[in-house]
Amino acid sequence: MPDGSDGQGLGRAVRHRTVVAHGLASALLLAVAGAQVAAQKPPISCPHQFDGVCNEAPGSGCRAGTDGWDCRREGPGPGPESCRYSGDGECDEPGGTGYCLPGTDTVDCRAEGIAPLDVFFGADDRTFPSPSEYPWSAIGRVESNDGYCTGTLVAPQVVLTAAHCLYLGTDGRTLVVPTRFRAGVEGAASVGGSQVVDYRVPAQFDIDLYERGPEVDGYDWALLFLAEPVGETAGWVAVERTRRKELEQLRGAHEPIVQAGYSYDAAHLLSAHLGCALDAVHDDNTISHQCDSLQGDSGSPLLIAREGGYRLVALDSAAYDGEGNYPRNVAVDARAFWKAVARLRAAMN
Repeated sequence: MPDGSDGQGLGRAVRHRTVVAHGLASALLLAVAGAQVAAQKPPISCPHQFDGVCNEAPGSGCRAGTDGWDCRREGPGPGPESCRYSGDGECDEPGGTGYCLPGTDTVDCRAEGIAPLDVFFGADDRTFPSPSEYPWSAIGRVESNDGYCTGTLVAPQVVLTAAHCLYLGTDGRTLVVPTRFRAGVEGAASVGGSQVVDYRVPAQFDIDLYERGPEVDGYDWALLFLAEPVGETAGWVAVERTRRKELEQLRGAHEPIVQAGYSYDAAHLLSAHLGCALDAVHDDNTISHQCDSLQGDSGSPLLIAREGGYRLVALDSAAYDGEGNYPRNVAVDARAFWKAVARLRAAMN
């Protein structure tokens, strides 16, 4: 689930799969929505956005509704009808104006005939850890001129992300190698950053097959090589060696998983779901999980706590329409890339 802009956008269904992908559609949607509601809603702009402080109070320099993410951080999490514009007769969730988070303006959206965007498993359970503290500092934004995804340092100069994050061109098929990785992003600041100088993608990965269905899901991973050893400052996360047996044990024991990334609704702030569940283990080196992830979280890590720190067991890849109204979130697990990372680290040592 990459993000093609710092705005909000709709996913697109491919064979019942919600692949929230590319920036042109998102940018156009936001532009149209903004034009439609300019008379009723404040613009989504505030000079103090993403600084961790709510700046919507009188005299703070920002109009009501323009610093929503920072204000949300200081208040309770969103719940049903918690959108500040609930009850105004206009749908302000994604699919409508996009001013409010999914599930927070359902009455207005239902009245307009706009289906809810069911991306969470009953509620938004994300929190906001400090990206300057490890292991969060090792997670960052994989950026190109056409968009961004999330990635994790797995060695001082190596970032693990999703393979489809290298296809952020406006046509959705063009290889666009990320130009930069920034670790521990918070607002305009970061723990460290570096240019991307090379990459590796499995030969079996094909973007056209990925968009059509699950055939290449287990190959949706990539390694990015950095010019500078950012991990010496930000830290890096070891990859857990997993087999199906170990993954089944994680699922059977209901061992909590941590997922963290840069969701589209918090493009410059790290959000994390602490204690989400692994649902199922599949034969194609993928797992299903119930972590609250959105567009922009593609490539984000799924971590487990081990003695001495966290270890990476999977990376977020895509979401399919699931039973009920909830998605089936898919991640590529370490069976797919553990050997590649281990060989790389051995060669670098």
